[in-house]
Amino acid sequence: MNAGSDGWVKVPLSEQSVDVLRQLVLIWDEVPETEVPVLEDGDWERGVSARVQVEHAVGLTRAVLVLADTGLLIQSVPLVRMTMECAVTAVWLTIASGSGKAAYLKATVDFKRLNLALLSIENPEIGDDPDIKEIEADIKLLEVFRQKEAESFRDRCGLVDSGVWLYAYYRLFSKTSHGGANLNDEYLERIERTKSSPLGLAFKDEQSFALWPITLGFQVTMLFNSLHAWDRISNTHPRKAALAAISELHRISLFDQLPD
Repeated sequence: MNAGSDGWVKVPLSEQSVDVLRQLVLIWDEVPETEVPVLEDGDWERGVSARVQVEHAVGLTRAVLVLADTGLLIQSVPLVRMTMECAVTAVWLTIASGSGKAAYLKATVDFKRLNLALLSIENPEIGDDPDIKEIEADIKLLEVFRQKEAESFRDRCGLVDSGVWLYAYYRLFSKTSHGGANLNDEYLERIERTKSSPLGLAFKDEQSFALWPITLGFQVTMLFNSLHAWDRISNTHPRKAALAAISELHRISLFDQLPD
C-alpha cells in the first residue's frame, strides 16, 4: 500500500480484504516455530518483542474478522489502529539496533507509573516503597538505551518513507477509537428538520460506515508487513515465498525502507 501522486492511498477492495486476511492468518499458522532469533547486536529483547508484536497483530486480525462477520464495522477500528502500532513497532524492532532494550526501558517506565497509581489508591503519600526503588534501579540500567522511537509512535512511523501518510491515517483511526464527540460523525447524520426531529439529526445505519474499505485495507497491509518483518529476521525465511506471491497477486506493498 503506497500513497499515490494524488495523495490517496491504494488499498485492496473490502470484498477482497477479508479473504486476503484469512490467507495471511493461514500463512502464519502453517509454520510452527519454537525459536526466536538473536539479532546481530546481541539485543535478545528485539527478537522476543518483535515476535510478541506479530502474534498480537495476528490475534487482532482474528478479532477483526469476527467483528466483520457480525457486522460490527465501526467497532473494529480500534483493533485496526492497534494493529498499525504492532506492525510499525515490529518493523522498528527488526531494523533498529538497540530497539529491544529501548522498548523495555519504555515498558519499565510505564510499569513504574502503573505501580505509583495503584499504590496511591491506598496511600496518597507514597514514601520509599521498595518495589518502586527496584523498578527505578532497572530504569537506571536501561537509560543508556533510550531511543525517541520507543517514546513516540510518530517517530516510529518516521523510520519508513511511508511514515507521513501512515501516521495521518493513524490519526484518522484514532478519531473512532476513543470515547467522546468524535464518534458523533460516524453515528449521526443530518436530516430535514421536522417537528419530530427538531435538531435535524438521526442515527445512521452502521453498515454504511464509509471508512470500512480503507479500514480493512489497512488491516491487510499492517498484517502483511508484520509477517514480512518477522520472516525477514527468521533463520529460514519459511513464509517468504507465500508472502511474495500474495503481495504480487493483491499488490500489497512493503513499508518503503524495509531492507530485502
